Amino acid sequence: MYSKRFCTAIWRILNPDLEIINRIVYQDSINESHRRLNREYRLICIDHYSNGTMRCECCGEDIYEFLNLDHVDNDGAEDSKRFKSSRSFYKYLIDTGFQKRLKVMCFNCNCARDKDPDKICPHKRRICQIMKW
Repeated sequence: MYSKRFCTAIWRILNPDLEIINRIVYQDSINESHRRLNREYRLICIDHYSNGTMRCECCGEDIYEFLNLDHVDNDGAEDSKRFKSSRSFYKYLIDTGFQKRLKVMCFNCNCARDKDPDKICPHKRRICQIMKW
């Protein structure tokens, strides 16, 4: 008995025109399916790490498109090397029970915290200066 992979490879060799047609016909639905899965996984992860508030931990931004996940220990470079796409990272988080130490921050707070030498967001720095901490 031949494997499915072998049979698919033979079919593609014998029917190159049909393979091209199938890609043209089904590519849009495949792309839409991938986008939908990515949105679902991202929504699940942001909802979990924000404890259901769907807000930036620092400034309270609640526009979903601006929110992203921030690594508490600043070890995001390791995950970037390990996972090929954000969807595979989100799926890993879901499958492992959300074990990574992450928090939800808006893009501005995340980038500003990364640029700061003390790794403090300007919003929190301003509060500390006002309160004289």
